[in-house]
Amino acid sequence: MASVSEEMLEAIFKEILGKLSLQPRRRGRGRPGASMDCMVKAFVLMLLRGLSGERGLERYLRDHPREASLCGFASVPWHSTFSRFRRRMGEAFFKELFKKAGEVLEKELPCGVAVLDSTPIPKPKDPEAEKGFYSRGAFKGFKVHAASCEHGLPRSVEVTAGNRHDSPLMPRLLRDVGCLEAVVADSGCDSEENHRHIVEGHEALPIIARNRRSEKDGRFKKEAPSETTLPYALTQRPGGGSTGRRAPSSNSSPS
Repeated sequence: MASVSEEMLEAIFKEILGKLSLQPRRRGRGRPGASMDCMVKAFVLMLLRGLSGERGLERYLRDHPREASLCGFASVPWHSTFSRFRRRMGEAFFKELFKKAGEVLEKELPCGVAVLDSTPIPKPKDPEAEKGFYSRGAFKGFKVHAASCEHGLPRSVEVTAGNRHDSPLMPRLLRDVGCLEAVVADSGCDSEENHRHIVEGHEALPIIARNRRSEKDGRFKKEAPSETTLPYALTQRPGGGSTGRRAPSSNSSPS
């Protein structure tokens, strides 16, 4: 992941907070908790650092006291405090928050390559959790679907139940990402609809690992144009298309 300096982190926090209309928390009885601004900064940091869930956020802040201080914490809250804040603010608030964060990141570090992936968040006791599968087997919980840039920073995020498939979410993840040269994804996103969406909707090069099950009948065979080259270091997966930037005069597309 690209290193985000403290100066850039502070600028990102300031600009995101300026884009949100935050209502101050009502004071209750007992010891005052962390401010709304502090909690929002912490969740933005969780997005930027690719942290998995509230427990991961708490551990990271305890291990990085300087970044905890930049968020405004005198002492790091427990993970349960972050969980309560997430439930209280609701899904719509975090969708808006992550959307604003993506807009600020696009301004600071323009995105040329989008890399799509999903991360499971096991929450077996959550009543809204669903059973899903990933590379290590089954889990019950949620999924974080993200489109990250070549700098390793997330630009668009969707949180779903664990049983949601990656492929249908690709258009939504790419919707708010800026101008792209290429989109990289694993075989879970390998579909004719996604290839066409990348080529026709974003005029970008799809670099998606093949899902052999979708080619049993010989339908939609994917190949990247052979004359293309990309100025980025991308992973070459077995069976996937070649990595490359399309030549300016090329009108070719995956056949």
